Amino acid sequence: MGRREVREQVFKLLFRVEFNPREEMPQQEAFFFEDEENKMAQEGCAEVTQKFNRILEKFFQYILDHYQF
Repeated sequence: MGRREVREQVFKLLFRVEFNPREEMPQQEAFFFEDEENKMAQEGCAEVTQKFNRILEKFFQYILDHYQF
């Protein structure tokens, strides 16, 4: 899987963050990879998941650091 394809898959997963609570994201990841359009080799799934989780962690840390709840 090329870098462009990985970025595209990560973006598709990140798009779901706005519509789902953080607690549901592992389930959303599972749904994402079950979808026929997003089927890929196991190595590709691991790479996309790893990059997605790193971005997600930074995103939530940014939100916590910059916004009062």
